[in-house]
Amino acid sequence: MLFDTVIRNGTAVIPGQGEVAATIAIQDGKIAALLNPADPADGRELIDARGKHIFPGAIDPHVHVAYMGAPIEQYETETRSATIGGVTTYINFLVRPGELDTPFQQEIAGGEPISYIDFALHFGTLSEHQVENLPRYVEQYGVTSFKYHMNYRFNPDPAKDPRAARGFVPVDDGLLWDLFSTAAKIPGVVVNVHCETGDIPMRLEARIKASGMEGQAAWNATRPPFVEGNAVRTACYLASNAGATLYIVHMSTRDGLDEVRRARQSHKRIYVETCPQYFTLHTESGHRPSQKIPPIRPKDQADAVWEGILDGTVDTIATDHGGRPAQGGPNPSIWDVGPSFAGIATMLPLMLSEGHHKRGLSLQRVAELTSYNAARIFNLYPRKGTIQPGSDADLAIVDLNQERTVDPAYCQSESDFSLWEGWQVKGWPVRTIVRGQTVMLDGKVVGAKGHGRYLRRQPGALSTPPRVTAG
Repeated sequence: MLFDTVIRNGTAVIPGQGEVAATIAIQDGKIAALLNPADPADGRELIDARGKHIFPGAIDPHVHVAYMGAPIEQYETETRSATIGGVTTYINFLVRPGELDTPFQQEIAGGEPISYIDFALHFGTLSEHQVENLPRYVEQYGVTSFKYHMNYRFNPDPAKDPRAARGFVPVDDGLLWDLFSTAAKIPGVVVNVHCETGDIPMRLEARIKASGMEGQAAWNATRPPFVEGNAVRTACYLASNAGATLYIVHMSTRDGLDEVRRARQSHKRIYVETCPQYFTLHTESGHRPSQKIPPIRPKDQADAVWEGILDGTVDTIATDHGGRPAQGGPNPSIWDVGPSFAGIATMLPLMLSEGHHKRGLSLQRVAELTSYNAARIFNLYPRKGTIQPGSDADLAIVDLNQERTVDPAYCQSESDFSLWEGWQVKGWPVRTIVRGQTVMLDGKVVGAKGHGRYLRRQPGALSTPPRVTAG
């Protein structure tokens, strides 16, 4: 048979199997066969992956593109950046205070024609109306994951909180309970929770700001680790009682990880995401402070997150990517900047460099953390997240020995800075393939704008990703 594409001489990194010498045959955007390297196979396109490792295309399950007023054109710039890092699918957040039907249609109509890679959506659920409509969102739009911000407890006075001016309403544990209870009735629906007790930071922030403290140490002081741990405990307890599936986003503390370890003794459907900024950076590392993602922590907390990655407590690596230009000049105050951070191009390289090369994390575990587990949790498997016949031919061909200095220009995000700028990182994708089409080759985006597709998802019985006890 003449295949569309045949990839020879590489080592496939297959979740559940490990590193496998195989010829990968691609037909009609799907993996048609995994062949013995000695077997004959011909293709219209022949790719020699000698000396390279072939990973399932990375999946970033936590991205903010065209988020809260950012232009829809970010679907072009940020998916370009994704291809640089071997990311072939991401899940974006659609968060609005009112009805979600019109924003959903606008998102698909605006984003699909300019995307280089595939994408799905999480819906924010911040009101009773949105929680009540969850079953309809699943059925009508193929959305099976829903975000809740425990930190959105605030004074609904527009003069004191800009979120109130944008139409948001304060949340409470009663609404979270209703969300868990509603989600639990549909097997496979996942509730993503930003675990941060909102009342305490609201009080601490004014005091820390008045003290003159600055930088990421100040931002961490407004939300100390116990604030995350306290919220994680509440979220785990409510999810367990409702029988719901809980996915904790951007975990950054030992406090939170320990709460998950305890809660999993009685409720297994609790999943943990963390991001590279929480295990590669810390408050003493001197990086640019121009962003207000959930805070970067002291070094002992970063070490605790590494422990969670290595012992299997952490299920997925994401980025919280929201690429925007740096704000406030060269030395901005942490109090004067908003979210501004890009990480989608460096997620997989950092896992290879800091995890595999420096800490001995197996390549199979890297593939699980950056692709397979997210696909399983968010109803994308087996279409995404693996290298098997019938799956989409989404692949990242990686040169494990390529060393590159992180450069925002190379990463091609709208963001003009990187938290890892100047770092020497070992292990980079040299080719990114989305549904059989090469979209990035040797750092150049060569795919067609508009190749990306919105991914409708169908809920099903969630199959728990296998957890490991060592890296």
